[in-house]
Amino acid sequence: MDWLKKRAVEPSTWRGLGWVLVAAGVIPPGSVDALIGAGVALVGLVEVIRKEKA
Repeated sequence: MDWLKKRAVEPSTWRGLGWVLVAAGVIPPGSVDALIGAGVALVGLVEVIRKEKA
């Protein structure tokens, strides 16, 4: 789970996910930047909300 959390905060993860979705025909090529922005914003929101470990 820790590995997944570390990957989720990397923009390259979101960029790669965007291009996988483009290749699969799920989203149009121009939407990758919007997906990256939404992904990074989502991770930021989670970081604001989640509680730090003691």
